[in-house]
Amino acid sequence: MRSPTLSPVFAAAAGVAAFVVLTGLLLPAQVAAHFDAGGRADAAMPRAGYLVFFLVFAVALPLFVAVVSERLLRNPRTPLNLPRRDYWLAPERRAATVDFLCRQNAAFAVQLMLFLGYVQALVVCANRLQPPQLPSTAFLLGLLLFVAAALWRFVQLVVHLRKAPPHR
Repeated sequence: MRSPTLSPVFAAAAGVAAFVVLTGLLLPAQVAAHFDAGGRADAAMPRAGYLVFFLVFAVALPLFVAVVSERLLRNPRTPLNLPRRDYWLAPERRAATVDFLCRQNAAFAVQLMLFLGYVQALVVCANRLQPPQLPSTAFLLGLLLFVAAALWRFVQLVVHLRKAPPHR
């Protein structure tokens, strides 16, 4: 049975995969797939190879990590290293703690897939120009937003785990 925590991850995976495949139809036969710091293309590959690589990188890998981490977290034999471990993993709190950690992991997986979907859109735009040119400012803004959101998620995790009452 699939965990409700993973439902948004599977939905994002389906959406991003569909987006990558559909926008992949707009790409040329040889795709400028790597860009230097200035946004200039410095490597290309066949469209089919690019799409397989990008689907694995942007969809399958985050999905795999989310599913495996969910299974590990929900396995009571998996050792978890948390601050105030005895408090958070006490029998009356363990399920809620594991749910919180699973939701955090799932949300990050969705966030990563959405960011990589955005990168796909930028690659499509870059390949419509001759010579191909990645919009560097748009990429950097997207990357900054992704990193800021990841840091915010990390801060939420730390703040939540520090809510434990002090040792007696």
